[in-house]
Amino acid sequence: MSVISYDFLNKVQETYDIFSLTKYIDERKKRMALERVFGVCCQSLLPENTKLTGVVIPDGMSQDWNSTFSDYMTKSIPNQCSLSLIKVWSGR
Repeated sequence: MSVISYDFLNKVQETYDIFSLTKYIDERKKRMALERVFGVCCQSLLPENTKLTGVVIPDGMSQDWNSTFSDYMTKSIPNQCSLSLIKVWSGR
């Protein structure tokens, strides 16, 4: 799961109309493919020389690769972090 700012998500939608693709997603393989396409769309809209993986773990998040959405919310990361996208870990 990713946490994404509304402004950035709106920019992705305005540029690529990504949500129009959801009507074609009817199985896991297609969902996984859409996740990859979404990442490429996001990367293309970031400032030059900015990488989605530039800061993997924001300050305050767990360093053990098990940060959950609950961790994200309880550690006030939304108010401290200026990243457009943050990856948190959850099951499918």
